[in-house]
Amino acid sequence: MSVIKEEMRIVMLGSHADVKSSCGNTIFGREVFSETPSSLHLFEKHDGMVLEIRVVVINTPDLFNLALSPEEQDLKRRFRLICAEPHALLLVLKPGTFTEQDRDALKLIDIIFGAGASEYVIVIFMHKEQEYMSVKVSGSESVKSLLQNRRLPHHHLQENGDQSQVEKLLKSIEKMVEENGGHHFKISDDPRPFLRVSQTSKPTIQRIRPKLENLGNLVRSKSILSTEKSLECVRIVLIGKTGVGKSAAGNTILKRDIFESRARMKSVTKTCQREHGMVCGRPVTVVDTPGLFDTTLSNEEIQQKIMRCIELSAPGAHAFLLVIAVGSFTQEERETLQLIKMTFGQKAETYTMVLFTRGDNLTDESIEDFIKEGDPHVQKLVNDCGGRFHVFNNKQKDPVQVMSLFKKIDKMMWNNNPSFYNDKMFQEAERAFRLMQINREREEEVRREMEAIKAKYESEIKKIQDKLEEEKV
Repeated sequence: MSVIKEEMRIVMLGSHADVKSSCGNTIFGREVFSETPSSLHLFEKHDGMVLEIRVVVINTPDLFNLALSPEEQDLKRRFRLICAEPHALLLVLKPGTFTEQDRDALKLIDIIFGAGASEYVIVIFMHKEQEYMSVKVSGSESVKSLLQNRRLPHHHLQENGDQSQVEKLLKSIEKMVEENGGHHFKISDDPRPFLRVSQTSKPTIQRIRPKLENLGNLVRSKSILSTEKSLECVRIVLIGKTGVGKSAAGNTILKRDIFESRARMKSVTKTCQREHGMVCGRPVTVVDTPGLFDTTLSNEEIQQKIMRCIELSAPGAHAFLLVIAVGSFTQEERETLQLIKMTFGQKAETYTMVLFTRGDNLTDESIEDFIKEGDPHVQKLVNDCGGRFHVFNNKQKDPVQVMSLFKKIDKMMWNNNPSFYNDKMFQEAERAFRLMQINREREEEVRREMEAIKAKYESEIKKIQDKLEEEKV
């Protein structure tokens, strides 16, 4: 069993921006980091599922070669704080080269990040595809000597290589964390840790002291800085029938009682409600919607209200959670997915997951068995949602059930392109909805005309019949 329970957090260090970006892209198996950073002084963060593990990777500027202007020193004001507690520090190097800056990096990691940081360092040699077999590990005797003397683990990654190399790296990180007592690394609280180094390090310190002074605003206790763009918010829309525990599910996700939740047939949620929070170290927005088939509103009114939730989840929802209570599945709920597609369009089902509430009612039965052996209509609903489902016990505060949900949402986001339901899809759905309304109005108009014509002819026929009867008399 992995000692890393929630997510694996990785920080990339080094003086070669393009090589670090290539390393990050290789880990994710796709291009997420820009080859040329927009600024040498900015941090870039991406996250996603890698081999069924949620991985967060932060690309750093060249921390050992920074000359910041006064404006750039105020990065803390302009960027959000991320990844205070990494599981691994990857020192990414070019094979066959080992510069003075690279030597400084290894020597100064403990100085900059705090005592014990080197225990979390893995050296990565990043190879171009064509050079992987020709360039050897050593490249230079000084590299071999340094790795052996400091007992630093190292890996070779190849651009466009298979995922087996990434799997080995992730296993190496897990092993390293296990050897460190199962704990991640905590960045030092001291903004000037270099003042405590030994006399033997002073020549190196004197050379890089100006750079370390500037790092005071970059590396702080429990923080590595990121651009706001890189820290994407996960946006979730809750949809479900009145009384199934939809609002309670929102409270479970955000870990606080913020949505009004009561067991009753009359919907507590009358309008869309949006709330924010931090979940598993990432920003999350949850939008609670009026209960489907609300007892006091028509389906058309509910559709219009739910469509407004798109505005609250802008620029778009990553997940529509279709909330259903364990133990009950009504005719109305059978039609729920169809209503979602009618409201949000056909593409919405690829962003939809079934969330079962009241998991405590399952007793000794698993949710998988409940679906497999239960109502065939439940099976069909789950299948129509791509086989995606999760179960909540709203009475429990166990964070594991929320973490597991987010792993499934991450996987859904990974498979979807784009990763969220966007405004273009909504506009298409809105046009389809308006067209449906127009067709309904036309059908109603035709029906009224037909009834009027029928009534007119029935009246004429009645008059003729009455006249014939009179003539007979």
